[in-house]
Order: sequence, then C-alpha cells, then structure tokens
Amino acid sequence: TLRLPLQPNPNNDANIKTANRYLESGYVPLPHFFRRGGKSISWYRSPMIPGHKPASALPADTFPASCADALLMYDEQYGMFDVSYAAAWELGRLMALKNKGVSTSLYRWKRLHSNQLKLAEQQEMHPHLPFHQPVGDAPALPEEVETWFSALGLLKGLPFNYLAPDERMLPKESFRFFQLDPDWISCLIDGAFSVGRVTAADATTDQKLHQDHVAGKQPSVVSGFLLRSYVVKGWPKLQVDGYKQVASDEAGMDSNKLKILRMERLSPNVLLCLFEGDAVAVDIHQKPEMLHLGFDIPKPQTSDRYTKALRDAEGLDKDPSNNNNPWATEILDSSDWDPQSRVVHVSHLYKDINNKKSALKFKGQLTSAQFALSMVEGVQKVRFVRTGN
Repeated sequence: TLRLPLQPNPNNDANIKTANRYLESGYVPLPHFFRRGGKSISWYRSPMIPGHKPASALPADTFPASCADALLMYDEQYGMFDVSYAAAWELGRLMALKNKGVSTSLYRWKRLHSNQLKLAEQQEMHPHLPFHQPVGDAPALPEEVETWFSALGLLKGLPFNYLAPDERMLPKESFRFFQLDPDWISCLIDGAFSVGRVTAADATTDQKLHQDHVAGKQPSVVSGFLLRSYVVKGWPKLQVDGYKQVASDEAGMDSNKLKILRMERLSPNVLLCLFEGDAVAVDIHQKPEMLHLGFDIPKPQTSDRYTKALRDAEGLDKDPSNNNNPWATEILDSSDWDPQSRVVHVSHLYKDINNKKSALKFKGQLTSAQFALSMVEGVQKVRFVRTGN
C-alpha cells in the first residue's frame, strides 16, 4: 500500500511505536511554516490512504468551512498538527481561483441563486406588494462547473506532491494499492466551492447549494493504484482490469470486474488508475490482439541462452526444461543471434526449426505458418493481489 516504510523499533520504544502508527495510516511528517514565522513538523496524509478508511474524524457541521485553519487537527499529547484536511481545502480553493472560467461561472451562479432567494423572501414577507418579477426555478449548476468538480473528485489537476508527498512512498519499479479518503475529497471540493463565500449568509446559502448540487456526486468507495515503472513508458497502451475479489477461474474474475473511473499517465513512468469500488486484485496486460514472435528470456545473473519452447502441429508447448529433447531450441552461435545489434537471423533460425520438424509433427517443408505457430508469443499478464487491509 501507499505509505512510508516503518521505523525499526527493536527496543519497543513508545514514541517510535506512536510514529509507526501514523506511518501505517499513510501519514508523512513534513515541515510546517506558520503565518507569524514559526516553524514546526506536522503530519500530512494524502487522499490516497493505505487500507480502508477509518471512521470520519470530522464533525457533522464541518461544512461549509470558513477557512483552512478550521480543518486543522491537533494532537495534544504530542503537540503536533494534522494538516491533511486543511491542505486539501486550501488546495481546492486555489485550484478554483486559478481556473478563471470555472470560478467566474460558479460565482455568477451563486449570485443568481442568492438574488432569487432574496426575491422569494421579499414576496413571502410582503404579499400585499405588487412584485412584477416572478420567482422562477433555480438554474442548474453550469455544465462546465459540474464537469470540473467531477474531475476534481477524481484528483485531476492535483499536484503530484499532494498525492505522494515523499518519494519513498513510491520507489522505482513499485506498485502501490490505495483507497481514496472521502473526507479529504470533501474538504477539497468544499474549498473549491468556497469561491464567493464571504458573509455568514453566504455560508448558509452555500451549505444548501453544496448539498443539492455537489455533495454525493462521487462514488462512496473509490480505490486504485500507482505504478512507477519503466513498463509504463515502454508499453504506453497497457490494459488494466480491477476486481473486487479473487475468483478461482477467469469467468469468476470477469464477474467481479470493477469500473475504471480514471486511468492516466502522470509522467512517463507513473501510471494512476482509479476504480469504482474496492479493488483487491489488479491485472496489467497488453491488448489481447498484440501477438508477436519471441523467445523465453534467461533468468537474471545467469549465462543461459535465449530459448524457445516450440509448439508442435497441435499448438502445444514443448517442455524446454530437459536439454536433451529435440525441441528445446537454443540460439547456439552468432549465425542465429547478433548480441550487438540484438537482431535474430531468421533464415538460420528457420533452418534450426526445420531440422526439428519431425519431433514437432510437421510434414513436408516447413512453411511460414508452421514457423509462426512455433514461435508465436501470447500477451503477458501480471496480477497484483492486495493482502491485509
């Protein structure tokens, strides 16, 4: 899962035990600079948490928040702040202000709602007065704004250091499961929705608008993974399947498949994928139609040559573990293989396979179709299964 490695604690130190409890929950200690110049270390946790989200620590009346400081949490025992939700709220506000189109449309929509609400109140308080402007239906949230908020709930546009604040959480050639923290996402969205929220009356109006038009738009459970590997760059069209549980056969796995909400390369070597539901297993593979010819790669740190378990006329693989059998093809010399240019000389390889055609049950001269049948490679698939919570 996506978290820092735990600190060794051979002497069962109470302070290290407490710190490891925070690390297990996905927290990272980061420098915290206060407004008046003070400095400290505070805990921060990204929206991508390891395991399942514990019960919400936010009070029922948290939203709408007046400012980011209202979402700071303080550990009195150790004198440390938890700035996770405050950082999320402030990030949402800044992202909304950065997008002039969204912030302007959102502000105008709020003002229109506010004006209609005031007009309705005046007509109710003074029914004897002749009002010439009827109160119409409240307009829906602009499509541009609604689309932007939906994307924001899927972490689109967020700086990567808010997702993985420490590189050790996602080392090279690593795969990390996570689940989205709905409270973090709620703080992010409330911060973005705070545009134009100044007075107490604005906050009251915002609360109803937020509940009617923004809250509850995201799936209740969103999980996913981060993959940091050269595979992402080398195979840019990788396919991903997520499953809510592991079954014993492929048919069972297909019935447990989850919907992909977002799949995007965040950098040449980093892939992010989000699923609707709790993913306990993930398959990564190439497209099914990407068949090719190839050899079996030797194990690392060995002098074994590239081999190929040839297929016979019935399409069955021959076991290459026994070096005495006639179908364990090896690239024996430079006439077949040029290690400098990494080129296989197909004509020589053809002769090698043709000499083994009797063992492969091929009749007559070896054809191109029989050659392809012997050398074809299927699509590789790797399955990651989450253990524990």
